[in-house]
Amino acid sequence: MQKLDTVFILGVNGFPHGTARIEKLKLIGKSLVQQNIKVVLIGTEWGVFNKGEIPAKGNIEGINYIYTSGITHRPDSFLVRRWVKFYGKLKELIYVSQNKCDAAVVSIISGMFFPLFGYWILSRLFGFKIFYPHHEEPEVTLNSKSFYDRLNLFLFNKFAWKMLNGAFPISNYLADKINKKNPDLPVLRVPALVDFEIFDKVRKNPKVTAGKYFMYCGSIAYFEVIKFVIRAFELLQDAPYDLQLVISGEEKKKKKLYKRIKNSSKSDKIFIHGYLDYEVLVQKYIQASGLIIPMRSTIQDIARLPHKFGEYTASGNVIITNRVGDIPEYFKHMENALLAEKYDEKEFAENMNFVVQHPDKAQEIGRSGYQTGLQSFNYKSYGYPIQKFMEVN
Repeated sequence: MQKLDTVFILGVNGFPHGTARIEKLKLIGKSLVQQNIKVVLIGTEWGVFNKGEIPAKGNIEGINYIYTSGITHRPDSFLVRRWVKFYGKLKELIYVSQNKCDAAVVSIISGMFFPLFGYWILSRLFGFKIFYPHHEEPEVTLNSKSFYDRLNLFLFNKFAWKMLNGAFPISNYLADKINKKNPDLPVLRVPALVDFEIFDKVRKNPKVTAGKYFMYCGSIAYFEVIKFVIRAFELLQDAPYDLQLVISGEEKKKKKLYKRIKNSSKSDKIFIHGYLDYEVLVQKYIQASGLIIPMRSTIQDIARLPHKFGEYTASGNVIITNRVGDIPEYFKHMENALLAEKYDEKEFAENMNFVVQHPDKAQEIGRSGYQTGLQSFNYKSYGYPIQKFMEVN
């Protein structure tokens, strides 16, 4: 067994802001920091949501980070961006060669073989173990028809699971698929994670008061799901409740969403937000009457357990979702969540109407959901298991 002293997080850009993927990696890093392990996140480019307000090297929430590109925000010039990408990768190679680590958590877009292969070569050259946090089904995330993407996916499915020391699948579905590809590869299931202390801190602010709105948070890439949420809200009986949509993604891709809201019978009650500072987002979660997260009966949704489940439980408010994938393992209808039997707008509207008509019971269910999250999704519960898993394998 090799004792862990230093762990690198490789393959991801955007720290400390951005996507659920970055939040998950940050929480894995924090879980190891609390075990007195040095964690260094190495970015090679820039962060989409960074505005130059953070230096290229530092420490945030106990995690050391460095942008080997030397910048943290996106350059305006196309040529400069191309140079930064090359320079950042070159400096990453130099950094890894000059700074020892015992293991690395390698996060790449699922299905991309060549980036993983590059990190595997580094691991062999410099003698560290590599572990892969597996969040999504590769065939879904890499569904491009380009020859390069199809080649990546073919090679990933054939070789990726033989190159790793271990994997952290987010769901039973993904754990089972890994087992079929390589029964000898050690896996440790790490579900949606959340930092409850941030939520508890925001909750103590006297300005945080209960609101009357339902909330959905997601990417514009899930436009069909967003339309589903809007239609369910439109079926809700007349009540003084709004729908708050926090939608990430490019503005030009949101134009169809703006048009859909404009044509809604409840357009005056639907509000859309873009990127929010994390504590502002947490405040919105806490003030909501109900938090909506529809899950389709597709491979994409069966394979994943969205990061939002952890955050929704930490809010202490009732979650409205449906029985797909691992969800029934954590949630029971009318106990710690409101579960529709299927992906059905009328069922979701009925559950939203229950919140309107029975606010006290909905709050009780939300409090039970908080306890579920505290037991199953609190990042602090995973530091020791992850450490031991990485040391043994």
